[in-house]
Amino acid sequence: FLVSKGNIGVFVKAEEGVPPAGYKNPSVRYYDKKRNLLVRYEGTKAWRCNNPGNIKYVKGGFAMRHGAIGFAMGFAVFPNEFSGRVALRIRLKTGEFPTYTLDKFAEVWEPDNIANYKRMLHDISRLPLEKKIKDLTSKEFERFRIAIERIEGWEAGWEELYPAS
Repeated sequence: FLVSKGNIGVFVKAEEGVPPAGYKNPSVRYYDKKRNLLVRYEGTKAWRCNNPGNIKYVKGGFAMRHGAIGFAMGFAVFPNEFSGRVALRIRLKTGEFPTYTLDKFAEVWEPDNIANYKRMLHDISRLPLEKKIKDLTSKEFERFRIAIERIEGWEAGWEELYPAS
């Protein structure tokens, strides 16, 4: 279940936490300026990290320059889902990615599961894998982004709020 955020402020820091007793997945701990703590348990990594594209964390890298407030499980953690989605859009439209075909993108984004990622990307987006990201229309780009988010998964777990003392 999800708790009401109540008077919790904007999250300014996040970090990986231990799994709750009896579970295997690490939690993600979010702090606001008053040191209120919100902990997300289970669900998908994308949900726990507010990172719909599962953008990987690199110290001083893209995610940290585009709103990430920490990292967990090797992925950037964003203060909210909206910020994570904006970062994904920017990531796909900058650097080397615009010149990539969807086929090449899958190879770079998910090198450990290339064939399956390509199949899912095509099946969900219904776009040709030979098309370059920079050549996608606005509607095609959104289909591409949505396909990435669906592949990465977004399933809520539960969260608990611990007010600062």
